[in-house]
Amino acid sequence: MKKHGILNSDISRVLSYMGHTDRICIGDCGLPIPDETERIDLAVKFGVPTFMDVLKEVGDDMKIEKIVLAEEIKEKTYTFSGLESNVIYNIKVRVEKDGKAVEKEVSTITGELPEGAVQFSPVEWKSGQASTTITTSETGYTLQYQIGGIAEESWTNTTSGSVIGNLQHGQIVYGRLFDGTNGSKTANIDVQDLEEPKVNVTAGEITTNSITVSVGSSDEQWGMPTTPTYNYYIKKSIEGNYPTIANYTGTNTNYTFTGLTQGTKYDVKIIFCVSKYNFFNVFLYVEIFFPS
Repeated sequence: MKKHGILNSDISRVLSYMGHTDRICIGDCGLPIPDETERIDLAVKFGVPTFMDVLKEVGDDMKIEKIVLAEEIKEKTYTFSGLESNVIYNIKVRVEKDGKAVEKEVSTITGELPEGAVQFSPVEWKSGQASTTITTSETGYTLQYQIGGIAEESWTNTTSGSVIGNLQHGQIVYGRLFDGTNGSKTANIDVQDLEEPKVNVTAGEITTNSITVSVGSSDEQWGMPTTPTYNYYIKKSIEGNYPTIANYTGTNTNYTFTGLTQGTKYDVKIIFCVSKYNFFNVFLYVEIFFPS
């Protein structure tokens, strides 16, 4: 069954057949109607529905080229809805009385939706999930948001002060105001984990020709891969640069450098690469000095 627009089948039928220059008349229960003219009686009791209620619903469901108002009408106000924002419209009113008619035409521009009225709070992280709060001080509009992209059919209605959660690193959240027809310019926030993981490197057993090191890492924000990749390097302290090829590359959290020279000071470096979603890489350099 139909659930949008005009539900009255006779009105829907008449509107669907109308074309340019065709006319319909909306009147009260006392309006004289010729026998050859189709009548659609909506009256339940006197004043129900009101003239303006019927006019508004019919006007919202059709393209109106001109409105003629009887001079006797008490309510001389009509609201055109469903218009585009910041557009110039021409409005013409025709008044007929005693066989005479007067027309008046004016031009006016619809208002713009407010810009900069939607804000997002700074991103907060908890247990690897991010959240932000969307707010606006504007009233009379619907606050909407969507995540990841902008598609007209994907907006979600919300209220000011709502928390948008379960966000992931790299996602973008968009927000706007909506007046039922037009959307404002969007605001957005980029969900990013800008804090480096915490890394702890410790020296284990040191012998005359070997050094064992262990590394631990954690991230309180968007998290890390289940098995991060570690690159272990070693050089004598008197040497300038580390070798270009790591002694070991893999997921082991500890590694033993062997074949070392007794009584020599070594520097150990571990490069820890994070790329959970391949959006960015973080490199952490840790040096440990082992005395002779």
